[in-house]
Amino acid sequence: MLTDLQQLLNSIGQYVVLAYIAIWLFYIFTFRRLDSSVITLTCVMIFSMIMNELTPYLYDFAVSHKGVLSKAVWHLSFVAFNLIAMAVIRGTHQKFKLHTSKLTLLAIMFFAIQSGIQLVRLLEKVLFETNVLSKLYTLGITSVNIMFVFLGAICIINAFKERKTIAKDI
Repeated sequence: MLTDLQQLLNSIGQYVVLAYIAIWLFYIFTFRRLDSSVITLTCVMIFSMIMNELTPYLYDFAVSHKGVLSKAVWHLSFVAFNLIAMAVIRGTHQKFKLHTSKLTLLAIMFFAIQSGIQLVRLLEKVLFETNVLSKLYTLGITSVNIMFVFLGAICIINAFKERKTIAKDI
């Protein structure tokens, strides 16, 4: 049974994923190019969709089992997906020999921040067996997810600025 806060955050999570998809589609169809922003937006969208789908299963496992293992599975699964997302972003940039933009580095930093939040919360649960940081944890993860939406909007704004600059130069 989900609490009101968990239900609210779950619904925010679904809207955030829809925002990622909308931003990605807008960027792809408007600018039609392979650049650092496309790679970043694609990875953010895909990994968010995967994590959003896996979250209920991970949550069920975490609440139905006691002990360190269930806590570790919950938190370390998200850390693993964040690390994979960061590696895919870097690897794709290298494969296509693309310059890594500052916004892409910011996205990588957001994934790292989320991983740090997950690890701090896991350590709190395992070492101190407290829930002092639970609300801060929830707020932190949700805030970073929302910041990804703003990052996507900034990618679009920057692409429009680049387009305008190129048009002036021609």
